[in-house]
Amino acid sequence: MIRNRLTIIVLFLLLGFMGKAQGHFTEHDTIDVLHYDICLDLGHHQPRHIQGWCEVTLRMLQPSTVVSLGLMAATIDSVEVDRVRIGDAAYGYDQSQLRIPVGNATVGDTLRLKVHYGSSGWVGYDGGFWCNEGLFYNLGEDRHVRPFSMGRSWFPCSDSVYDRATYSFHITVPSGWTAVCSGEQTNVVINADSSRTFHFELHHPISTYQAGINAAPYRVYHFDAEGAYGNYPVQVACLNKDSITIAHYFSSFNQTLQLYERLFGPYNWGDIRFSEGGYNAGMEHVNNICASFDYYDITYLIDHEFAHQWFGNQVTCARLSDMWFNEGGATFADQLAQIAHGDLLGPLWYKQMAIVETPIDEEGYHPLCGMPNQYSFMNTTYYKGAMVFHQLRRLLGDSTFFSMIQTLLQRNAYTNMDSYQLRDSMSAYCGQDLTDFFNFHIFGTGFSSYGVDSLRTTDGSTHIWLSQRLWHAADYCHQANVPVTFFSAQGDTTSRIVHSTGRYSEGEFRLPFTPVFALVDYYQLSANANISYRLPITSTQRITWSNVQMTILPENINDTVNMFVGLQYGYPDEELRPGLKRWDNRRWYVNGDYNNNFKAKTGFCFGDSGPVYDAEFYLGSSTTDSLRLFYRKDASHPWKMRKTATVEHYSSPYGGRVNFMQIIGTPLKGEYIMAVVDTALLDIEAYEEPDLMVREPRLSVSPNPASNFVEVAFNADKVPAGEHRLTVMDATGKRVIELRPDSPTTSIQTKTWPSGIYFVTLTNPYGSTTKKIIIQ
Repeated sequence: MIRNRLTIIVLFLLLGFMGKAQGHFTEHDTIDVLHYDICLDLGHHQPRHIQGWCEVTLRMLQPSTVVSLGLMAATIDSVEVDRVRIGDAAYGYDQSQLRIPVGNATVGDTLRLKVHYGSSGWVGYDGGFWCNEGLFYNLGEDRHVRPFSMGRSWFPCSDSVYDRATYSFHITVPSGWTAVCSGEQTNVVINADSSRTFHFELHHPISTYQAGINAAPYRVYHFDAEGAYGNYPVQVACLNKDSITIAHYFSSFNQTLQLYERLFGPYNWGDIRFSEGGYNAGMEHVNNICASFDYYDITYLIDHEFAHQWFGNQVTCARLSDMWFNEGGATFADQLAQIAHGDLLGPLWYKQMAIVETPIDEEGYHPLCGMPNQYSFMNTTYYKGAMVFHQLRRLLGDSTFFSMIQTLLQRNAYTNMDSYQLRDSMSAYCGQDLTDFFNFHIFGTGFSSYGVDSLRTTDGSTHIWLSQRLWHAADYCHQANVPVTFFSAQGDTTSRIVHSTGRYSEGEFRLPFTPVFALVDYYQLSANANISYRLPITSTQRITWSNVQMTILPENINDTVNMFVGLQYGYPDEELRPGLKRWDNRRWYVNGDYNNNFKAKTGFCFGDSGPVYDAEFYLGSSTTDSLRLFYRKDASHPWKMRKTATVEHYSSPYGGRVNFMQIIGTPLKGEYIMAVVDTALLDIEAYEEPDLMVREPRLSVSPNPASNFVEVAFNADKVPAGEHRLTVMDATGKRVIELRPDSPTTSIQTKTWPSGIYFVTLTNPYGSTTKKIIIQ
């Protein structure tokens, strides 16, 4: 189902509607429906009305005297049990639940329950069955009704995702109308009064929400789509679009079909159909996708709903809490299609939604499996779900990942799977234990974020060190491949993967050039709290980039300037120095192809223009007067305050006020972060730059590599004895030793340490610095 990319759902409306939602009445532990035979008249005898019958063939899973079926807002004409009509007083109906006596049915009994009924449709918040003048259609799921499956809005059923059945449809419509259902069209009968009855058979078992039905005086267009496994007949039923418009809408469909089949396996549903619904239509019914052809991004809608024919229809989530597989999988697929169509910014938009909009829409961050029900169809499910698929692809590599997905879909076709079954099956199919991956990305909250601590090139070999920080996650991710893009001074790029198993990670590569800087996840295709972006500057007009929360007002410009910005979310691991009260939770990395001739007013946004998680980090004990902007070249240098930074405000052309810390001149290339300064304790601006440089910690370690001991030397000038702290951590982030030396040299015994990589950090009140050592 589509997730409207232009709408943020107002929470109090959502919760208010939830209070009126129907209770969960499914009989999944009592019955197993085998087949639905549905015979309906749609608007033929009575406008805006359906009339007919549905026979439900089911098997008893538990002994019972009553079977309950869901059916919304209908008029019951009669009920039959095994072709015998029962008295009207024998069954009960409360406009949502039909309770039918079945005698003393025992386990394994097969029953046929036939219900004759009429209805004018039932519509929830965004799902149900519409009986409009000139158009009948259903949307099989509703985000805000439980159970979310909306088969009961038009036929009596066991309305749950895990109760799958086959279907027969016999749909009669007025003369000149066309009915379209899920399954294979087997016959069309022209009746004596010129009405028409359409017959469809669906032989693969599906959940009730996946069954589609449309009827209208459609214009019907046909074409063949070329897939990776052959050609498929495509039918498009629309109300008022001409053939040229439809051809334009589907101009990229061959590319999408071939991509999905190549990556996910063959399309399994026979014909491909798209049938027009109302303004809100976007639903993945099996081989009869209901679509609004006036949707603002019709290519995206087609790509997304068609992807559900694999993610959701071929293998279906077992529970609402597993919806990430359906919607995250389809969103992952439509991202790949968008990239194939040339839209490279789609993944950036999705990542911004997952990281920035999630705490606004959903009151914080929730696990993909285990989130509150009211948020099951919101940002986390769709956008983080897609990011997790990208992350798993990075971890396994394309060949293993897509082979695993194809095996999963083929071996479990027409079944339901929960997150634990997905974990175990994926682990078996890829040959790698994915427990840690699922614990962090599926069962845990938040994200990891990765910063470039150091980048060195020696003798043609480039060495990069990364550190992992957490963004609303409980522990570090121990199973990740982190994509890093390297940039040359001439603007060339190349990307490599750094394998990460904890807090610190590193990689060494032979690159085609000597890089001057690197950005993590530049192409936005991994599940981390890093956002990278190229900021092209071509004029002197102010530009605000919400995705990286910066604003630029160039003074003058003669040629295009490319500024590359990495925005890293994550709680800082640097300890506060005296006079600082709180770090912000974001840092910016700025670089680009500009030199000292480029001048601009550069602003780093904060406050009420930003998302709720950092909107007022400076309030409570401080005001904007206490905000300061800090800069460092890289992680080997201490943070320095930018004295000339000022707090500025301006009105955004899109509404609202934008607040930012502004610097004037050439933006220094390196890292930026904001902090709250306690001016009552320390007037930090009193320190002069030369004085700070003397006091900044400088560290040397030898020998390196070492075996039995290392000698640590550092500057002690102008820093009182006892104010230095030495900390050694291993590659997993575990603290090995901590010292407070009172002399500028000290020896650390290492002969009992396991071989590996360690990090020595020297901290004093004016900053910190870290060196890597290798113990052999």
